[in-house]
Amino acid sequence: MVMLKRLAWSDAAWARSVFLLAPVLAHWWRYYKELPPSLDILIQTLDTAQKTKELNDFSVIATWGRYENKLYLVNITRSKWEMPDLERMAIAEYNKWRPQKVLIEDKSSGTALIQNLRRNQSLPIVAVDVNTDKVTRVQEVVGFIESGYCHLPEYAEWLSDFLLEHGRFPNGAHDDQVDTSSMAIKELMGFNGGGT
Repeated sequence: MVMLKRLAWSDAAWARSVFLLAPVLAHWWRYYKELPPSLDILIQTLDTAQKTKELNDFSVIATWGRYENKLYLVNITRSKWEMPDLERMAIAEYNKWRPQKVLIEDKSSGTALIQNLRRNQSLPIVAVDVNTDKVTRVQEVVGFIESGYCHLPEYAEWLSDFLLEHGRFPNGAHDDQVDTSSMAIKELMGFNGGGT
């Protein structure tokens, strides 16, 4: 009963931190039909999977932009690629969107991808050293989503999978898109080791 009374007057952030219920609800996101005419900055965030089996996570390449302190998810490319194909796809997505930065989580297959791209390409790679767990990383940025800073394309073919994965986190089958979102929001809102 005391917990219920506390919930009656507490804020949503406190409830999320105590119960870890679906931390990113679909109605918190804002939606857009068209991107702003020009984005202040465009980045890509990559979350790479170690294996391509059916139950393993996907690899994801997310393209995000910022315009007047609002964030826009431009595109998601998601599949189960082995390293040579993942490297080709990372290069293709970079060439398609020309982001100012390409952030890749520096662990396991991400480390190999960083090394290969730096050795063979001239992409603006930023190795992201992650030193907190996934739930903590989402909690660090969920306030920006809830406050209306983050916009999604209204009619993207991947939108329902994106929303479902975020809504089920941390208990869903996959969290690869969630990882790219937290990495991008942290970078674009300027608290990822110096910001943009």
